[in-house]
Order: sequence, then structure tokens, then C-alpha cells
Amino acid sequence: MLILRVENVTVSLLPVSEKTALLPCWQSEKNSRLPSRCVRAAAWELLEDFYQTKGLENPSSAASLREMKTDHGKPFLPVLPEFFFSLTHSKPFAAAAAANGSVGIDLERIRSFSPAVAARCFTAEEQDRLAAAPDPDSLFTLFWTKKEAAAKAAGCGLFGVDTTDFSYFSIPYPKGYWLTVAMARSDR
Repeated sequence: MLILRVENVTVSLLPVSEKTALLPCWQSEKNSRLPSRCVRAAAWELLEDFYQTKGLENPSSAASLREMKTDHGKPFLPVLPEFFFSLTHSKPFAAAAAANGSVGIDLERIRSFSPAVAARCFTAEEQDRLAAAPDPDSLFTLFWTKKEAAAKAAGCGLFGVDTTDFSYFSIPYPKGYWLTVAMARSDR
């Protein structure tokens, strides 16, 4: 398990197989047939780890937490409005971020550069950087994780987010992936 602390954000990342071994038996059996549910369950287990590290009592089960979402799908805890978190998964990994302010996290396996997606989703400057990049696949995925993390932090769709409202940290971890966290900028 990787645990990072940057500024006021804590991030956990681990292989799902490691975390699913810790899931209650009924979850492991149920989720073994549905890999995406297994990954989601691991991400929610990471969130429960955050409760423990912050000394908080879990206000409800992970199952009922999944039902508490905004219109855009951003999970939240009405009983802990000052607790901000974000979850992500990309087989076979799950990650979670928690902070004292808006936070978003995205984890993606490095995928092929798509000029069509770049034209729809990225700025002209980002497209220029992609055109000149020695490894456009990696840079494309990095840009994508930044957009996704910002959208999750803002609680809106990918096209409704102003990415300049956030600061970021990104790491190429694990090998072949990009993990990016977006945090609300304190200078705004």
C-alpha cells in the first residue's frame, strides 16, 4: 500500500487483490464475479481507512455511503460536511484521497493518444505539447487524469470545470499508470 501526504491531502493506493483479502467474506464472494464492483469495494474500504486515521467514527456503512451523491455523482457525507474525499479505480488498483477542502483523484492506465479526444477535451497549449511530446501516450493520459481529478474536485462534469481553479500533483505510479490529485487552490 502506498500512502502519500502532500499539503493537506492524504492519498492511499493499493492493488485490489491486497485489499479484497481484507473484505468481509460476503463482499469478496459477491464481488469476485464482478471485478468492477470488487475494485469499487476496495476504494470504499480505503475511505474507511481514512476515517480511522482521522479518528472519526464511520457514520454509516459503505453501502449507504454510495447512495449519498450530488446530481453529478460526487459522493459526500452530510454528517461530515468538512470531510472531503474522492475515489478512483483502474484495474487492478484502487485509490482514495481525503482533504480539508475540495479534492479529486484519478488513476488511469497509460493509453493511446487520441487526437480526436484531445481536440474535444484539451486546450490548444495542451494539444501543442502533445504534438511535440516524445511520449504522447503518457502525456495524453497525464492530461486526462488532471481533467478528471479537477472535475471530481469541482463536483461537475468534465466540460464544466475550470482547471485553473486547482493545484495538482501527479505521479507515474504504479508503473504504466498516472495518478493525479486536484486540490482547491488556496490563492483563489
